[in-house]
Amino acid sequence: MSAYRSQAPEAAPTPGWRFRPRHLAWLLGLAFAMLAARSFWGWLAKPETLPVRELQVEGNLQHVRAEWVRLQVQPLAAKGFLGVDPDAVRATLRQMPWVADASVWRVWPDRLRIRIVEQQAVARWQNGQQVQLVNALGQPFSVPVNQVPRGLPLLQGPAGQQALVLQRFLEADRITRAAGARLVALNLDARGAWRCRLDPGVDIALGRNGPLERLQRWMAVYPQVRAYLGAKATVDLRYANGFAMMNLHTGRERE
Repeated sequence: MSAYRSQAPEAAPTPGWRFRPRHLAWLLGLAFAMLAARSFWGWLAKPETLPVRELQVEGNLQHVRAEWVRLQVQPLAAKGFLGVDPDAVRATLRQMPWVADASVWRVWPDRLRIRIVEQQAVARWQNGQQVQLVNALGQPFSVPVNQVPRGLPLLQGPAGQQALVLQRFLEADRITRAAGARLVALNLDARGAWRCRLDPGVDIALGRNGPLERLQRWMAVYPQVRAYLGAKATVDLRYANGFAMMNLHTGRERE
């Protein structure tokens, strides 16, 4: 007896992928489109195709002049509207005196908009022979000597201590103003000792420990001793139970 074995029909062979003429046309068309796009972009990126025609400078400017800003930006703007780098422009402007920050935008089709934020000087800072300015955050910045504003208080101290000295000055200034005096200088030496100066020239040694408390106690008697202070008096508050004072009128005395 013979067994019957069924056989599935064989699948028809699948034709392999063949490179056809239309594929070549597609590749050539794609390559041509990419070359055309690259060429078009290169043409657009040329400075003469889309030049920057206007440099718009804005901001509450007191020390920075708009023409100075334009002179700094023009070499970078010469790269054209698409070629100019706003971040590079901003970095360049932040190197200018009195510039705290800058914002830069490209405005289609040919304008570069620049907004300047100026530094606000609250005091002078001196460390050795170098004189800088300090803003409200205690950050030092440099300007030409002939642009240093008059009448700013003088702060002195070790490098990197600008914020601390400014904070102590503001605290001491509130104390002296309450007594009718004007604080014009504050100094922190390398040993951590404090000195200050009142207008018109009263130098006060505050020492290292509790300088503000000592100043507070002395300002309580300041109205009584003010008449005895000369034009260049010196006061030493580093005593536990009193103070020493020297001036042109009465010499040296101690309470």
